[in-house]
Amino acid sequence: MYLEILLVSTATLIWWFRSLLREENGPKLPQLIFKEESRFTKEILDKVTILQEKYVTPLLWGRNGQWQTLAYGILGHRKSSRWRAKGYRETFQCMDGATISFDVFEPIVKHSSGADLTFLICPGIANSCESVYIRSFVQNAQNCGFRCYVLNHLGVVASVKLTSARLFSYGGTAEFAAMVDCALRQHPSSRAIALGFSMGGNVITCWLGESKEHQKKVLCAISVCQGYDIIRSRPVLLQWAGLRRAYMFSMARNMKRILARNRDILFSPEVLTRHPEIDIKAVFGATTLLEIDEYYTRVLKGYSSVDEMYVAESSAHKLREIHIPIMFVNALDDPIVPEELLDCVKDYASTHDNAIAVITQHGGHLGFFEGDSYLIPKPVSWLCRLVIQYTESVLTNEPQRSDKLANGHAAPMHRGDGAAPMHRGDGAAPMHRGDGAAPMHRGDGDGPAVRSAKLLFTSPAAGRNFSDTPENPLD
Repeated sequence: MYLEILLVSTATLIWWFRSLLREENGPKLPQLIFKEESRFTKEILDKVTILQEKYVTPLLWGRNGQWQTLAYGILGHRKSSRWRAKGYRETFQCMDGATISFDVFEPIVKHSSGADLTFLICPGIANSCESVYIRSFVQNAQNCGFRCYVLNHLGVVASVKLTSARLFSYGGTAEFAAMVDCALRQHPSSRAIALGFSMGGNVITCWLGESKEHQKKVLCAISVCQGYDIIRSRPVLLQWAGLRRAYMFSMARNMKRILARNRDILFSPEVLTRHPEIDIKAVFGATTLLEIDEYYTRVLKGYSSVDEMYVAESSAHKLREIHIPIMFVNALDDPIVPEELLDCVKDYASTHDNAIAVITQHGGHLGFFEGDSYLIPKPVSWLCRLVIQYTESVLTNEPQRSDKLANGHAAPMHRGDGAAPMHRGDGAAPMHRGDGAAPMHRGDGDGPAVRSAKLLFTSPAAGRNFSDTPENPLD
């Protein structure tokens, strides 16, 4: 008995090592897709040296997308689990009563170019600034001289209570737009970069595609590991290949925890009276996010069908409206977003002057660990290095841009309402608003500082009120 187990184990290990050492599974140059005639894109790629090198992963596990995906969730891209955020939190209320929050992290050093640069970060589904991979990226960005604004998706951070029946969704842009507006007010001379991870990549792409005015507010954009088209993704996510069905179950379980924690708001008598179609039993019995969307999300947002909502919130239908520099990053061994879902972004990147699609052989879903050792990855991931290099290359090559917005693109950030910019004090001094409102004070220093204000506004960027109609999506 024991001999048979030993023989099977030995055979399995031999097969595993041989598969790791196969030439087709070894380090490769990233696949780059862009418009060959674009001089601007070629200039960008010449300076992004990381894309001219083979992506090398830790030998024993880095060539497996499942392990890469698991590692990013547990380890982050650094040993950041003990890292305390050196930032502060802002919360404010919108016209519909929803409380939006985001965290701000100032750069630790000045950027080598002397420029003031700000990442506007939208995390993945049910994630926030407290997610390990977000902490990891922010820590590296701070050390490179970047400021980071990180959106906390509605309902995710337990300490920020929901104040209206409103949650985040796949392509809902209202919260991200609100965070951008605040960043524009607070740092009028900074250059902004939109950065989205997974679902957050879909959100920032939808936001950019909604309006040319949105595109004028950022220097460039980067989307990592998004799936692009929710309707095309649906049958794929229900398959067991790549353990996608298991991932869906895990995400649905996490989403139900958020719904349960905020049940008194999300399933209040008022909500159930206004939306009698909501099936509470079906929602909490769901095993996929698709079922939660069918029985709750699309009803709350006023869509007649879940397909209608998915079409409205999929970035694949908005790509061709984007003309600023943008980079899409995906991995072929991503267990959640398989290669068959990348057709739309490949086509877009090959026909638009300022777009680049970067597709790696390995990396999993948001992993992208690198290192030439057998087991231990480098402290800074391949993805973190790529994002920084790409951003700096775009900044350097901006005068050569050829897009339709080049002349008016990415002017220094300003307040959209004509008021004076908001100024930070030093240390723990209160933040003074330029419009005469009361200062917003930092917290007590142990956790992130918290600043709050009630902003009753129509988003000047989106040109719309926050409401719950399909034409003006909640999220």
